[in-house]
Amino acid sequence: MSEQVRETETEDSDKMGQSPEETVTYCPKLMIPFRYSQEDAIRAFHDYYDGRPLLPSVIKKDPAPEEMQGGFVPYLLYSGTADVDITYEAQDSQKVGGDPKVVKQMRDYTVHRAGTAKYHRVQVNASKEVTDAFMETLEPFQYKDLKPIEETEEADSLQELTEIAEDRKNAERKLSSTICESFRGTVRHDYVKETEQHITFHDEKVECVLCPMWVRQVKIGRRYYNFAMNGQTGKIHADIPPSRIKSILTFLGCFIVGTGIPYLLMWLTWHYLGRGTETSGQVIALLSVIFGFIATNVFMQKLFRRMKQSKNPLPKPNLVQKHYASCTVHLTVEKERLVRRQMVNNRNVAVKTEEY
Repeated sequence: MSEQVRETETEDSDKMGQSPEETVTYCPKLMIPFRYSQEDAIRAFHDYYDGRPLLPSVIKKDPAPEEMQGGFVPYLLYSGTADVDITYEAQDSQKVGGDPKVVKQMRDYTVHRAGTAKYHRVQVNASKEVTDAFMETLEPFQYKDLKPIEETEEADSLQELTEIAEDRKNAERKLSSTICESFRGTVRHDYVKETEQHITFHDEKVECVLCPMWVRQVKIGRRYYNFAMNGQTGKIHADIPPSRIKSILTFLGCFIVGTGIPYLLMWLTWHYLGRGTETSGQVIALLSVIFGFIATNVFMQKLFRRMKQSKNPLPKPNLVQKHYASCTVHLTVEKERLVRRQMVNNRNVAVKTEEY
């Protein structure tokens, strides 16, 4: 269990009767060791970009070992319970027949859900250097590999650990999102919109852990792009774009070939039949340009799709026990009320409305 340290910062304004600001910090005591080595990460980098012809040339250069950097990202794992009260607007639609002016029947509901949620190890990024959006592409981490830091090979390099400050707003945002998603699953309608939400957290327990990650930054032009790999599961995230020069040259080459070959074939066929005229030559040229543009567009789309195609080149580790974040819901209030029924025509305009 992580050690919780509370620091209270009191300013001069507190002497005037204002309540002091309380900042909670945590010292990491647990960590997930690396399952993939630096050599695995470098090999995954090459394998991931294999078969992507539009890559910038700098990507195909063999990265030096020091360019693939390994590190640990701090996470806070939250466990506890919450009292939840949520109201939704919901709607169902159903096709109907009989009346030629009516194609659908719409039913609008007011839905109320209340109860308790028990959440376990909801992970919240606590790093100030790595954004939540970036880390979400590498999650989840599996907690069965958690070990005390002093029992790992990395213990010596992690002796001088700083305390991690809690961002309570970010934590409540992530917890609320996890809890609301579980409650949302109990509302079974075609369309659901949350209109009101009340959540109260209690019996909370927090663990501060370190999670492994490999990262290589590549500078292209004036911007830096990242290749990152989850050091435990091998999950990969990359945002390196296609080369503009290669894209333009490939397009021009494909367009020339896609236009020239059809033009040559049609011109030879037309003249072989003895029907070659000035007008026919213009028609052949126009048809060749149209064919070349369509063929080139289809070919370039395939290349760009291949650039965005996600793949994990390394075999996944044998992680049988899965300990992800979990949230169980116990409902005490489960109400639904029909408030409106509408008959809708093919222009989605209400023909008849019944209020309840």
